[in-house]
Amino acid sequence: MGAADAGEVRGGALAEGRRVAVRDRRVKTFDCVEWKHRAQEKLRAEYRARKDEFPSEIAFLKAKADESEIAKIVRAKIARAKKAAAKG
Repeated sequence: MGAADAGEVRGGALAEGRRVAVRDRRVKTFDCVEWKHRAQEKLRAEYRARKDEFPSEIAFLKAKADESEIAKIVRAKIARAKKAAAKG
């Protein structure tokens, strides 16, 4: 990727809906930063609607993470790793 291409990506070409060629000549049509922003806004909107149920936004985010199957799997793996490390 040339300097001009890199600057164009950082400048928000994907956010503006333009397609940007990447190093291997494929066209990048997914903007992960935009996806992250949308996901965060969705969480913020849900928190605003449910804020009376939680003492803080952090408590809400922890509760949302507890609902996630991926989070449950990761926590289980961490627990097993800690248990194995404690055994030595």
